[in-house]
Amino acid sequence: LNFDAGRDWLNFTVFAIDLGEPPLTGEATVAVQIFDENDLKPHFTSTVYAFTVMENSAVGTDVGIVKLQNPIYPNFKPFRFSIIEDSATVESAFVIDESSGVMRTREVLDREQKDSYNLQVSAHSEANDLDITSMATVTIRIEDQNDQLPYFIFPSKVNNTIYISSETKATQIIVTIAGKDPDSGANAQLTYTIFSGDPLGYF
Repeated sequence: LNFDAGRDWLNFTVFAIDLGEPPLTGEATVAVQIFDENDLKPHFTSTVYAFTVMENSAVGTDVGIVKLQNPIYPNFKPFRFSIIEDSATVESAFVIDESSGVMRTREVLDREQKDSYNLQVSAHSEANDLDITSMATVTIRIEDQNDQLPYFIFPSKVNNTIYISSETKATQIIVTIAGKDPDSGANAQLTYTIFSGDPLGYF
């Protein structure tokens, strides 16, 4: 009998017949109630989740939520969500609410230090001497915030001089200025401008 198949009562009729002449019979109706047993393995709504969160977000910022497909019956211990111990390297960065499945930041994240995290989460319940567990993969991508100053590769403090000929023609390339910004995307795109030192507009 399987309660989870949607049948919680079973009704049938039984007969008793004696061996007399003539035989006599009796009948009775039997109703059997089928009680649920916490034997369903939980199934996540997805085996892989992908979330994003902005770097420098405050501790406790919501990242995303993992959910189960199975109905949870109130007379049994609910499934508890957790980050699997094998993911200990990222456990300090995130925490999961064991009841709701909401994932939050546990520390301020720096995209320039680490731009994505991959971890395993589980839904777990112990009932009827059964250890019932299901797992899912969560990938969290850290979005960039424009929080890094650009810097020059050339010129630098130890290399900031070039020499050109007096016969250098107009529009001739004499040097390429190079810089870098540790941010990403549009936040890392640089434009260059002569700020001072060329009052006659030679360059």
